[in-house]
Amino acid sequence: DVSSDVSPVASSVVVSLCGGRCFAGKTNVIKPLSPNPSERKAAEDTLNRYTSQHLVRLLQIVVDGNGDMAVRQAASIHFKNFIAKNWSPIDPDEHSKILPSDKDVVRQNILVFVAQLPPLLRAQLGECLKTIIHADYPEQWPGLLHWVTHNLQDQQVYGALFVLRILARKYEFKSDEERFPVYLVVEETFPHLLNIFSRLVQIGNPSIEVADLIKLICKIFWSSIYLEIPKKLFDPNVFNAWMVLFLNMLERPVPLEGQPTDPELRKSWGWWKVKKWTVHILNRIYTRFGDLKLQNTENKAFAQHFQKNYAGKILECYLNLLNAIRTGDYLPDRVTNLILQYLSNSISKTAMYNLLQPRLDVVLFEIIFPLMCFNDTDQTLWEEDPHEYVRKGYDIIEDLYSPRTATMDFVSELVRKRGKENLQKFILYVVEIFKREHDKKVCCLGLTSLLTLPADQLPGEALERVFKATLELLVAYKDQVAEAAKEEPEDDDDMDDGLDSDDDDDEDGYDEMGDDAVDGDDVNNLRLRLAAQNLSQTLDFRYQALASGVAQHADQRRVEIEKEKLEKANAAAAAS
Repeated sequence: DVSSDVSPVASSVVVSLCGGRCFAGKTNVIKPLSPNPSERKAAEDTLNRYTSQHLVRLLQIVVDGNGDMAVRQAASIHFKNFIAKNWSPIDPDEHSKILPSDKDVVRQNILVFVAQLPPLLRAQLGECLKTIIHADYPEQWPGLLHWVTHNLQDQQVYGALFVLRILARKYEFKSDEERFPVYLVVEETFPHLLNIFSRLVQIGNPSIEVADLIKLICKIFWSSIYLEIPKKLFDPNVFNAWMVLFLNMLERPVPLEGQPTDPELRKSWGWWKVKKWTVHILNRIYTRFGDLKLQNTENKAFAQHFQKNYAGKILECYLNLLNAIRTGDYLPDRVTNLILQYLSNSISKTAMYNLLQPRLDVVLFEIIFPLMCFNDTDQTLWEEDPHEYVRKGYDIIEDLYSPRTATMDFVSELVRKRGKENLQKFILYVVEIFKREHDKKVCCLGLTSLLTLPADQLPGEALERVFKATLELLVAYKDQVAEAAKEEPEDDDDMDDGLDSDDDDDEDGYDEMGDDAVDGDDVNNLRLRLAAQNLSQTLDFRYQALASGVAQHADQRRVEIEKEKLEKANAAAAAS
């Protein structure tokens, strides 16, 4: 019986490891923590020395609701580590330290207590269950599925969902014959899950505990369909019932009450997690099972049903969610990233693109573009921790969750697949933005860098558009600098003409309009000049004239800047 008193030996050992405090049986025992390393080592050795009932006694300490939490936590950690190492030894010739009778007791009791424990301890027992289920189910633990199914129908719903999530996850990445056990799991449990899900969505003013239950159901569904749609879901009535619930979760506003104000806590809040997992699931169905080109004959009917009845509805819901970015409301980065992935996958599908097109300009210019831009959060990070700012820019894992990466992927896909009607207006929009913001030289540099791209990345027609936009911007930039020069006092040595680098002390010779400005970039500059020359010859008279004027101005400014640098150098030498 797991609820019986713990052994004094196990108790005293855990005391040594837990700061000198322990709860053994019904009595609090307070002992000082010995500073002697040899005594602590002896305690650890005793704890690691397995005897009959050792694992059972540790479990007794963990589940004792009257026990000291520090002791229970230490016991749960050792319990987890011991099971991970010894439940199913990696070496097949290694003799298991755990007796079969002790394994039976652990299997029988761990299910009962896992849902009753506080989250700190439940997490440790969850890892234990993962190890045991991966090793024993279904051969050594055939009754597990029956326990789950039974408890999904009574008051142990949370515990049953918690265990079922671990069970389903075992088969998440399994394929072919290795997935066979999960088919029975789906057959036995999904009707109950659907019933529980339906009841939960009907609750008015639901608590955060309801969100935790729905999140577990979503995770179970995700693991069960990750590689293959179970046959049960091929039944349109069954699949439709699930989709109605997922769309309900997608459309339902996240409750305002209880939301943390801290951004890190907010994105991990239960109801936002539900939203994230719902989007995750719908994206997976769309990209893996809803694409007719990717499906075999058996699955094509399912893909057609999804495309016809749900793909467009999901797109509409996603666009409504993205509207939060326009209005300044909150939407977690991961949810934004996943929604933009769905939109990117919709560009190449004619029916979906036609649905997206009426709202495309709003998406492109009021959602996508702002997300691509340097913002206040970036500025704060740059000022407070520039190393972290640079690290995030090159972090592959960060890219998986970044809205900015997803926006760039969207624009790239849009230009590649639907560039004829979108590239020009996007470039012109960017140009106009920079004209308004008086940051034309940055825009010039950005557009100019595109001219050296290989032909497969920037086809001839697109390249010509970029070059024309660049010329117009350069002319506007030149005119702006000329106007600024007229307004500047001639005898003010501290003023520049706006064409030099932002850093007055820059001695690199960086010239944003020169052709050899940056050391080490000679090859790129040569490619740029050749590309510009070749393009200029194909342009109409107006753009040829613009190109000629810009080239003459660049040559003139190069001479002036070299002269200014020489004068500064002479002045500095004279002063020294």
